[in-house]
Amino acid sequence: MKTLAFTIVTRNRIHLARVLMQSIAAEFPEAGRHVLVVDRCDGLFDPAAEPFNVTFGAELALPDFDSYAFVNDALSLCCLLKPAFALHLLERCDADLLLYADSDMLCHARPDALLEVMRDAPVALTPHVLTPLADIAPRTDNDIMRSGAFNAGFFAVRRSSEAERFLVWWLAALKRERKLDATFCHDQQFLSLAAVYFPAIAVLRDPGYNAAYWNLTERPLGRDPAGRLTVGDRPLSIFHYSFFDVATPNLLAHRPPLIVPAGSELMKDLLRSYADRILRAGIETCRRWSYAYGCFTDGKPITRAHQEYYLGRVWDEPGRNGSPFEPAFRTAGCHGLKSVYSVDRPLPRFIRWLRGKLR
Repeated sequence: MKTLAFTIVTRNRIHLARVLMQSIAAEFPEAGRHVLVVDRCDGLFDPAAEPFNVTFGAELALPDFDSYAFVNDALSLCCLLKPAFALHLLERCDADLLLYADSDMLCHARPDALLEVMRDAPVALTPHVLTPLADIAPRTDNDIMRSGAFNAGFFAVRRSSEAERFLVWWLAALKRERKLDATFCHDQQFLSLAAVYFPAIAVLRDPGYNAAYWNLTERPLGRDPAGRLTVGDRPLSIFHYSFFDVATPNLLAHRPPLIVPAGSELMKDLLRSYADRILRAGIETCRRWSYAYGCFTDGKPITRAHQEYYLGRVWDEPGRNGSPFEPAFRTAGCHGLKSVYSVDRPLPRFIRWLRGKLR
């Protein structure tokens, strides 16, 4: 099967995409490599010089893209665009199989077990855990319930009508929310329903896929006689370096109050190697770039007040026209006397009185 691997990042995290795609190129060289950069380039990097194909969020055929970009933060927009980009790739490319991996993952071995599963399955999802969590685990079963049965950081879809139905359903569910947040763990909890709605979905129970800080108590790392990384008696194919901080390479996860030590010497070696890859991929430069959709076109930061006003008062206005990122954008109501840009500034008393008269 012709296979494409893809991920989604903001421009200030493109160094992670480089590291991920370099690992895929090394372990699975015949797979195509595509990256969706949700915001703009603005001359900060050269898409043609990257070791993968680059698509920008605005290039997707997603109605109201500017609205979704305006009301969502960077993480939420990346999550919302996963099924949209998968559908885009299926439409534009001739691949038989798409593999999605979060940018903070690394491919440590060719994904042969997954490829075998995908000969028959239209979609494969990876559960957070395979067995009840031990008391010593950094997460509990209660935490997993809040996050959802499946981790949305890694999945596969094979070109088929069932896979397309799944992606269309997932995208519609996310668009219906408009603004994603922790309520449904962004895009993730919907996958718990997907396994019910689409019974042909395969649950990938191989522990070598999506190993991460939350499930290592059930997936001990090791090496086989040839020196290859293993999880129990299975090859380690995909490791998820979730919440890894290059500034603390001896910690597996560092997002206070969550702090997970590396534990074994093998894990410490993997983390130091991963940190080195990230540094060589240009994190010091990339992290200085701002998120393009975090501000108006004149550089003024977009606040929660702007997002909530647009979401609650403007999105459904008839006759809405223009981009909310433009300072000159005006709401259709109140005869244009209220702008999204100035919602964080109170209107003069006379204008408030006049606005009431014009309603």
